[in-house]
Amino acid sequence: MSSKGFILCFLLLSLIGVVSQSQSFEPGYYYTPSGEKVSGLIKYARSSYTAHNATPGSLRFKSTERSKIQKIEVDDAKAFVLGKDSFATVRNFRISNFDVWFKKDFALVLESGPLTLFLHKSISKEGTRFTYINDRYILLKEGKHFGLWSVNKQRHDLVAFLSDNEALCQKIIDLEYDDDVPGIVRVYNAEVKK
Repeated sequence: MSSKGFILCFLLLSLIGVVSQSQSFEPGYYYTPSGEKVSGLIKYARSSYTAHNATPGSLRFKSTERSKIQKIEVDDAKAFVLGKDSFATVRNFRISNFDVWFKKDFALVLESGPLTLFLHKSISKEGTRFTYINDRYILLKEGKHFGLWSVNKQRHDLVAFLSDNEALCQKIIDLEYDDDVPGIVRVYNAEVKK
């Protein structure tokens, strides 16, 4: 076998391993709406949306390796943990310029504080030909969620959402934080804690 053939086989086998790993169950736990912790094996499925509707993410859960698989919907769990990643439920937000709203869905918690930063993971479809994997930021402040897919296109809405911090808003307007959403959150939280 030539070196090119060997490299191609190696890459193909690596890709198969990555795909099979991403579809396997992982140890974790979730919290029911009443606060009960349920431990077992979990597989997370991203939410999906089109220009006309949104479908929240869900979990596949097994209490043991040999247990029957249960589907856990967003109404059945208020949070879950997979490895080092914590997910919580977020409510009433948009994640694209489509007028499609998620009433409730899971999102990865990136930073907690007076301004909490989440990462919403979804798949969008454009007809039957195109599928896109989307990771979009969601901000939470004082009980309100703000879906952020483009600082450039949403600059004025972002400034309105953060209007209680005039200095930070001016920096956002002056393009100092063009795509650094985690930086915006860190600055906001540091200034609130002073």
